[in-house]
Amino acid sequence: MSRILASIALATCICGGRPAAWAKSVQTVDYPLGNVWSTTIRFLRVDRGYRITDKDRETGYILFVYPGKGAVKHCAASLELISVREDEQQRIRMQLNIDHQASYVEVDLLEQIAKKLRDELGPPREPSRKKEPPADKPPAGKAKKTH
Repeated sequence: MSRILASIALATCICGGRPAAWAKSVQTVDYPLGNVWSTTIRFLRVDRGYRITDKDRETGYILFVYPGKGAVKHCAASLELISVREDEQQRIRMQLNIDHQASYVEVDLLEQIAKKLRDELGPPREPSRKKEPPADKPPAGKAKKTH
């Protein structure tokens, strides 16, 4: 039995099939979650005309129908918006999965969303940097000893 499963898995990999658990494209953006959410919903529904089948802002997911080309005309798609901390900065990771489509289709759609964010909101926010006191001055609240 395990040989059969291994053979099926190998055949799937060789033939270019993508198991659903591995079929995700990811892009990270430096905008607040509220802005990413509303811009993404507007992009999918208004700009692209995709049918949104379910969404939950609190948990950060959007389910929609992607108009496939080829044998499958209506592809189930899911987009997750996940708040992550990278390089001491809060960012939004967008994870997209479109059934029956090549990964370049997912990557292209994520790039289009990122472009819309830049077009509407301007350049991403700069990372916040902690101001360090100058070397010759003591930190606030601490007096310098004088003799």
